[in-house]
Amino acid sequence: MKIADMNWLQVESYLQHDDRAVIPLGSTEQHAYLSLSTDSILAERVAVEAVEPIGVAVFPIVAYGITPYFMAYPGTISLRVNTYLQVIHDILESLTQHGFRECRLHQRARRQHARAKCLRRILARSSRRANQVA
Repeated sequence: MKIADMNWLQVESYLQHDDRAVIPLGSTEQHAYLSLSTDSILAERVAVEAVEPIGVAVFPIVAYGITPYFMAYPGTISLRVNTYLQVIHDILESLTQHGFRECRLHQRARRQHARAKCLRRILARSSRRANQVA
């Protein structure tokens, strides 16, 4: 179930019976002749389809990552490590405030070693229970 298709009243109702959420992590970067949003499109689709049978809420994709190695390709957007850390941290803190207690960060891109390292740092200092899944 996509949070993007719900209003706040529906989310409030969802939280009365479930406190789980998935946050797909994408990027905006070159993919040869494919869309710059390939990682984002695939991460969101996999997340939505994976949890659809059990009815877990899926939040909109975080469409930007740490991709400095692709900056030579026009259209690539790369965040600084500290910026990325803070964005993910703030997302998790917001979800906690609203009652989400178990979040899964779904990452599609296989080469995002810097991002995985950052996520471990965020989760270590976050007040939430959250997990990264591949």
